[in-house]
Amino acid sequence: MSVSVTPSTILLLDDDPIIAMDAAMEIEDHGHKCHIAYDLASAFDLLNEVNPDAALLDFDLGGHTSLPIAVELHEQGLPFAFVTGREVGELSSKLGTTPQVFTKPVNYADVARHLLMAA
Repeated sequence: MSVSVTPSTILLLDDDPIIAMDAAMEIEDHGHKCHIAYDLASAFDLLNEVNPDAALLDFDLGGHTSLPIAVELHEQGLPFAFVTGREVGELSSKLGTTPQVFTKPVNYADVARHLLMAA
């Protein structure tokens, strides 16, 4: 028996357009709305514009990390997870909590559902 989750709005941050578009389609195929950001500035803009219910963040953004948006999401009490192909190291001291980290490749819809159900 599958558990359904109310359709939600997901913020997806990934600097790789192909991965981001594939992930967004996967999320939207499961009934959620997905907004893609390819960089931190766009992620902050979308956070303010679309009021997401959860966020999936690639950690390594080509010379930067998604840590600043993760801190903001944490401060706002929004569920998020890092979805990455790289080691993220110890982040609990910077975020005040131990973040969820999923190693690529993942099923983005499953990760989104997990976040939404835990919220």
